[in-house]
Amino acid sequence: MYADCVLTRLYAPRYAKINRELLLNSRPLLTSDTTPMPKLDDQISTLQEKLTQLKLRQQRLDARKRAIDALRERKATTRRKILVGGIVLTKVQQGEIDNEQFRGWLDQALTRPEDRALFGLPVSDSRPGAQPSDGGG
Repeated sequence: MYADCVLTRLYAPRYAKINRELLLNSRPLLTSDTTPMPKLDDQISTLQEKLTQLKLRQQRLDARKRAIDALRERKATTRRKILVGGIVLTKVQQGEIDNEQFRGWLDQALTRPEDRALFGLPVSDSRPGAQPSDGGG
């Protein structure tokens, strides 16, 4: 116990002076004439690599989220088209929409031979904007 007091009294003024000099010194600890320790460089490069990997992971997650959202929207659009088509077909069957008017809409809108054949429309049509069939599908 006595030895601790003696050592404290002997060395405390010296350490206080060093601490005051460090606090009062406005010079940065690393200057242009000193280089950082290699261990710090290794840590910095490791953290930079990890940051790069995390950014790449975030980009992949964002791309996946966008793809899922696009797929969900396509499915919703398809479902809406099916529902509207079902309603229109029901209205045609119930006579609320004229069958001839409906077939006229189909004749104007459908250009692919497969689609026209599905509704019993003539495939080779001379109407404006009709695509000629080459028979090669």
